[in-house]
Amino acid sequence: MKKKITIIILFLLLGLVVVYVLNSRYLLLEKFMASNYESGKIELKVSNRELDKSSVSIFQKNNGYLFKNGLNIDDYLSLYGWSCFTFEYNDVKVCEVCYFKKNSKNVNDHYFSIGKKDDNLDLSLKLKGADSISKMYYKFYKKNGSIILDKNKNPINSEFINPFGNGSE
Repeated sequence: MKKKITIIILFLLLGLVVVYVLNSRYLLLEKFMASNYESGKIELKVSNRELDKSSVSIFQKNNGYLFKNGLNIDDYLSLYGWSCFTFEYNDVKVCEVCYFKKNSKNVNDHYFSIGKKDDNLDLSLKLKGADSISKMYYKFYKKNGSIILDKNKNPINSEFINPFGNGSE
């Protein structure tokens, strides 16, 4: 009986290791495949004279900085699933914007725009391409917490989004 339990536990552990390795390799393979596709245009526009473009940084989850100190330093990584960008101003996290990418091969142009609205920093992302009508949300960070807004900047219930997984819509 003890031997059977030990064998079952070993098979479960082996199964977990296999799943982990396959998942890690799949993500590496997906990143490699995405690097072979055209990434589209990426632009940053500052629409308020009070704001300094050199204070802007945009970070893409699973990729790194796209803009650092207002300068474009990398292309975006085109992966299936939620594509999330964190916007920083003077090294302070201001906003996160995410959209659902339906296919790694889809090419989208990204137009980031920053400005001021009611004395607060405001970020907008306009997509031009196959995913321009996909799900999108903004998460603005405030001193007392954060607020999640839809594509049109209306408050939404965060239960309906999953920015950390690559599941379906």
